[in-house]
Amino acid sequence: ALALEAMPYAVFAYYRLVKQKAVPASFIALYAHIFQCTRDILPSVMSIVFFLLVRKMADVNAVEGAALQEGLKEVKDQVEQIVTNQEQQQDTRPSSHFVAMIANLHAVSWQLRIYQIALWMVVYFGAKLGLAILLSWITVSFHHRTLQSRLQDNHQALAITKRLKQKLNIQSGKHEELGSLMFSRLLAESTPSKEENERVLRKQDLCTHLPQELALAYMDMLDLDGNGDITREEFTQAVRQFYKERDVLAGASIGHDRIIQQLASFFSFISLSVGLITAMVFLDETITETLKMIVGAVLSLTFVFGGTAANAFQSLIFILFLHPFDVGDKVILKGEELECVGMGLWMCSFVNPQGALTYITNKQLREARVANLKRSGRQSEQVKIMVKPDTMSDKQLTDLEKRLSKWVNKEMARDYVKGSFSIYSVKALDNKRVELTFDVTHKSNFQASSLKRKRTRAFVLEIRSAMESLGIEFADPIWDE
Repeated sequence: ALALEAMPYAVFAYYRLVKQKAVPASFIALYAHIFQCTRDILPSVMSIVFFLLVRKMADVNAVEGAALQEGLKEVKDQVEQIVTNQEQQQDTRPSSHFVAMIANLHAVSWQLRIYQIALWMVVYFGAKLGLAILLSWITVSFHHRTLQSRLQDNHQALAITKRLKQKLNIQSGKHEELGSLMFSRLLAESTPSKEENERVLRKQDLCTHLPQELALAYMDMLDLDGNGDITREEFTQAVRQFYKERDVLAGASIGHDRIIQQLASFFSFISLSVGLITAMVFLDETITETLKMIVGAVLSLTFVFGGTAANAFQSLIFILFLHPFDVGDKVILKGEELECVGMGLWMCSFVNPQGALTYITNKQLREARVANLKRSGRQSEQVKIMVKPDTMSDKQLTDLEKRLSKWVNKEMARDYVKGSFSIYSVKALDNKRVELTFDVTHKSNFQASSLKRKRTRAFVLEIRSAMESLGIEFADPIWDE
């Protein structure tokens, strides 16, 4: 285990200091294969060594028992002889056979002690190695499920953006202006005969500066609404989001490292406890009384720290395995939209739309209903309005639905799914108010809240314009007393 841990550091230092170049990928792959094989084989090897040590210690116990029986008999005879000699005032020095016999007893006792120490080392370091392997697996799986794909996507997006920036000879370093400047250059080089405000970028515009494979990948990253073309706003927001995601992932990596460090400290405490208990079992002859004291102390502490330990374990499961959101995800908790900015073993931090920082414990998050907007697919939206019933007929309602459906399918085909609009419900509240609920499906989720608000604003204004043209009047709102 120590050799496996030291090997990558030694190789890294050799290549960096001596050869002054990066470690070859072949070594990394070979080391990963060796570590995998060793991790699979080592438990079996340790089990065999443990069995052999226990068997050897049992043989030593048998030898020690026979030697002690014979030795005690000889000691008794020698002591009786010494007493007799003292009474007769003769030489009281023990015989050489007596001294050799005592030395043999000490040798057998030390042999047993050596095997006990060896057995303790196997148990202690085996537990430590097992916890290290478990921690390594948790770290790798946690990173793979949370950050690996996002890091790869972000790295690819930034690499393509940098390459395209060099192709367009853009020297600006401000991320806020970079997307708009790149869009203008691409637009000017594609078809300069058309007006810039009426233009959008398509796949062929990117293929003139990038290989087709990279152009297709970059098109998917920039086309936020999935309609096959890119507007200036989409391009600017996507490029800005690439750099924002880079900063978010850097903070998330720090938070994840902090969680793993806390977990490593907890595992170190467990391995140390196992080492102390097994040391007392193998080396302490009065282990019964010692274990009684330990068990009593542990039972007493469970009444004080039992809830804390259970909460820590449940928080660990929630963060490492359930993991309902990542840093940078927008979620809905108790009807409030929040953005996660930090994750910890005990609590997570969020920011609301007003910029207020909120801390919520993992215990509360486990019991709450969490809606993750970023992980969602296409999302629908419902808009409710109240109208006067005497200004609305069935024909007017049908004409209103047809007009809004036409507007969604043609003018807003970039933002809404074709054919998704409908009047979801018509509900009479009282004799002065009828509630209409309009439902429409967006082509994206609501992670990009600014785009969602812009589409909603346009949708509501179109509803108002259509109702005014059809003579449908809004009802007075219901004021809370």
